[in-house]
Amino acid sequence: MRTFIIIVFIFTSNLNVIAQDKTCLCIDGIGSSRNDKPIKNFNFKNGQSLIICGFEENNLILEFNVIDCSSEKSISEYSAVQTCTYEFKNDTLKIFELKLLPSGKKWEWQFEKISVEIFTVKNNKIIKIPPKPIFNINNQMSDFEQNEFINDIILNKDNGMQYDWDWEEIIGKLELLALIKNEKALDILLNLEKITNYQLDGAFKEQYNDAISNINWILNN
Repeated sequence: MRTFIIIVFIFTSNLNVIAQDKTCLCIDGIGSSRNDKPIKNFNFKNGQSLIICGFEENNLILEFNVIDCSSEKSISEYSAVQTCTYEFKNDTLKIFELKLLPSGKKWEWQFEKISVEIFTVKNNKIIKIPPKPIFNINNQMSDFEQNEFINDIILNKDNGMQYDWDWEEIIGKLELLALIKNEKALDILLNLEKITNYQLDGAFKEQYNDAISNINWILNN
């Protein structure tokens, strides 16, 4: 009888261990396939969990899904052209979308947060607060530096050398200055092709369109 009781106890204990070790895995989606291991796992105090499935590089995440382990469904996704970071504290997960801008000293390119999506617990359930724009940087460009850059565009707008301009740098600087509420920079950016009498194309046109879209979203929300 003692032997039988011990065997039953061991069997039952193993079942508990198996149940506790059950892991939430990825699904077929952006950046992952079914049964892939997640790159991040977030456990909330109410017992629910979220995972991130996708790619991680240098503490940045991209091309990923946020998956609710309770339903095994994606509740948010980000494409390959979106670079993000995250923060998990006080039972709240925040996904920040980042963008490279020349916002450092001497116009150094670096990542800045442009939006935040929030997952938190309400009425014992995980809820999602859709992405909202954010932009709050420590402006490191003096008024002199800003005006020098803007005046240089105006001075050279008819010099016939626009095909050789560093358009990536120009568009990036104009976008940054527009986001920190420099009205002259915003006006130039919105009318850039007309002012410079130059039609952007290829990668520069894509960068320009993205800058306009980003500015409209942040400044109008």
